[in-house]
Order: sequence, then C-alpha cells, then structure tokens
Amino acid sequence: MNKLYRGIIRIFQMINYSICKRKFANRNNILSKLNLERLPDEIAREMSRGIRVNKQFPAGKTFFVNFEGEKLTIEVLYKFRRLLDNMDNQGTSGIDIYILTENEKYIWLETIAPSNDSQMYVKKVIYLSSRSNSLKFIMPSFAIVESILLSSYESLNVDDDIKIVAYGSSVTHGCAASRPGLNYLNQLSNICGCGILNYGFSESAKGEKKLLNYISMIPSKVFIMEYDHNVSVDELERTHKEAYRTIRKNFKGWIIILSRFSGGLSITLNEEIKRVEIIQKTFEYAKKNGDRCIAFYNGSKLFGDNKEGYFVDKVHPNDDGMTAIANMIYTLIQEEGMLD
Repeated sequence: MNKLYRGIIRIFQMINYSICKRKFANRNNILSKLNLERLPDEIAREMSRGIRVNKQFPAGKTFFVNFEGEKLTIEVLYKFRRLLDNMDNQGTSGIDIYILTENEKYIWLETIAPSNDSQMYVKKVIYLSSRSNSLKFIMPSFAIVESILLSSYESLNVDDDIKIVAYGSSVTHGCAASRPGLNYLNQLSNICGCGILNYGFSESAKGEKKLLNYISMIPSKVFIMEYDHNVSVDELERTHKEAYRTIRKNFKGWIIILSRFSGGLSITLNEEIKRVEIIQKTFEYAKKNGDRCIAFYNGSKLFGDNKEGYFVDKVHPNDDGMTAIANMIYTLIQEEGMLD
C-alpha cells in the first residue's frame, strides 16, 4: 500500500466524514457520556510522535449497554481510520459486540466495520433472541470514533473494576488481530472477567520513563510489561532494568515481564538469546532485591517450532497467536493467584 494510495484514500475519508457528520447533528451520541482517551494530553505532549498519534485510538476501551428489546440499530461515525498493510478494515476499525450469556460470560455477537477503505459511516441492525440483554462494546485498535448512536438502551456504563494494566508495543496495541476482541488483552479481560487498561502503542514501548511513571500509579493488581521489540539490544540493556524500577517504585502488585514471541522470525536466534538474557537479568535483579511479586515468561518458548504459523508478518501474532498469549498470561495469573 503506497503513500499515494494512502493520501488519496485519506482525502476521500475526510470528504465522507464531512458529509456523514450531518446525519449525527443534534442526536444523542453515547460517546459524549464516556471517556475513551488512553492518555491525557499533558502526559502525551512530551512523548514520541508514535505515542501522540496512537494514543488517540481507543484500543482496549470498552463500555456496557443494557438493552430491552430484540432489535437494536447502531450507527457509527468515524473521524479517522488508519490503513495498515497487515490488517483489513475489520481489524483496524471494527467495533466488536459481545453479549452476556446465562453463565455470566461474554461471547462474541457481531462486528461493526466499514466495508472499504474510505467509508466513515456504518449502520448496523442486530437481532437478539431475548428481550433483556447486556452488551459489551470493544472499540477499534486503529480508528478514531466520533459518534455512536443506539436506537434505544436502558443503561450505559464503563468497567471501573480495573485489575490489569499493560504496557507494550504494537503487539499489545492489537496490531494484526482480525478484530479488536481478539487482541490478547481483550481476550484476557473476557477470560478473567475484569477491566484491563491497554497502554500498548504501535512503534513505541521504548522504556519511556514518564509514561511508565504515569501508568504504574493506576490502581490495579497486575502490571504486564511487554517491552522488547522497538529498541536495539544496546538500548534494551540500558533501559530495561530502569523501566522495571520505575514501575516498582509506584506499583505494589504483580509484575509480569515478557520477552518477544517472534525470535527467529523478526530477529535472529542469536539476537533473541541476547535480549532474553537482558530481560532475565532484570527478573533476577528483582528477585535478588526481595521482589516476590514478579514473574518472567520467555516468549521464545510459547510457540515451539511452528512459530511462523502464529504470525501474520513474522512480527505480529495472528488470531491464534493472540489467543495463545492470552491463555499463557491467564495461566500465570491463576498459578500465582495474582488476582486474589
């Protein structure tokens, strides 16, 4: 996908947005009742361009709607949509809808998504089998949604029960998942039945001290640190331990340290060994200094000898890869009783 095509599509997106915005004038936009911002401007303005751009996308943001009736009409207005070579429109811009079952589990119901690269307005009618329903909406990983209209609803709320905070790269952001609900953090949220804040930023996760200081002060029980991809070996060696120290200074719960999952594909096996050794040293440093709430998972072990089958582009996990990561972290959490 070349720059000329992206530029032309961006012009069509802007035109379509301007036209479709009229449909939403003076109507009840439910997003006006919600805060979907991932980082406040005062924190982001001193960060890298990658963070400033990607913090606008509501990756991992969810809200819940209680609805009475068997038919619900949903209208969505996008303000901006990013185009990526390794994701289609559903992956970058989809809004996943999950429904609460009788056994108190959310299962996937529908995905609302544009059908082409320039579409900025989507209307969807969903039909439900019962009259009283609880729905969970999972927002896009790489699109800015300006308005959502619902034909009716009884109540609207967000999950204030935040038990997990995650810091990471484009993998944590949700890059290459075929729809947002399949990002490993969103899967983990459904499995654990708790809120998770996603501070994964594409092109970032470079041990940004100010960012880590901010998010490590958010009350939660588990902090996931997926920090390996976007720095050189020398930078990782210089900053990884300090990143841990910054988190631990503020955060009293469990810290899960991850190394990358794509060694041998995105980097050579020799480089992977060097990176794992650096991250292992941080783990050993933490243990030596009395940290009993620290866990390390060597990502090179997760997919065995068939790594390529779990990736879209040798860097970003596909849906099977995302599911495997979610299940691995859930197992760690269960084994150590991290959420107890």
